[in-house]
Amino acid sequence: MVGNQLLISLETAKACYTCFKCVGVCPVGLRPNMIVKAYVGSIVPEFRDIYESIIRDSNIWICAKCLKCVEMCPQRVPIIEIIEYLQHVASKHGVVPKAYLNMVENVVDTYIAFSSQTIVTRDGDIYMTEDVRDAWGLNPLPNTQDIEGFRRRLKEIEEAG
Repeated sequence: MVGNQLLISLETAKACYTCFKCVGVCPVGLRPNMIVKAYVGSIVPEFRDIYESIIRDSNIWICAKCLKCVEMCPQRVPIIEIIEYLQHVASKHGVVPKAYLNMVENVVDTYIAFSSQTIVTRDGDIYMTEDVRDAWGLNPLPNTQDIEGFRRRLKEIEEAG
C-alpha cells in the first residue's frame, strides 16, 4: 500500500476462486483463501465481516513468508502482499502479538531480532547463541556502533507511514 492507495487491484484479488491449493501448502495452517476474501472485504461490503474478523485475529501474524501459497496459486494472486497489507491494517487497530512487538523492540535496541539465548542440546549440553555461531563458523552478530543512526532511520520510516 502506498499512502491510502491499494497496490493490488480488486480484480486481481477477485481472481481467487477458492481452489484451496494455498491452504494445502501453508506450513502454519493459515487459510490464505480467507485472507484474500478479507482483502476483498476491505473494499466490497459483502465481505466486510470476513475483513473485520481477519484484522482482529492475531493469527495473521504467524505467516512464515515462505511464499508457498503464491507459488501454488493458479490465478497468481499475490497472497503474501495481501497478508502484509492486512498486517499493516491490523497494526493500526492495535492487533500485534506481544512477541512480535518484543522482536521489533529488540531490533530498535540492538539491531538483532532475538537476544542471545541459551541452547540446550538433546544430551543436556548448554550453549549460548554466540557459542553455536562460532562452532558452525557463522558470521558474528552485527556491531552496533551506529545504533543511533539506525534509530534515526527507523524514525524516518515510521513518520513516512
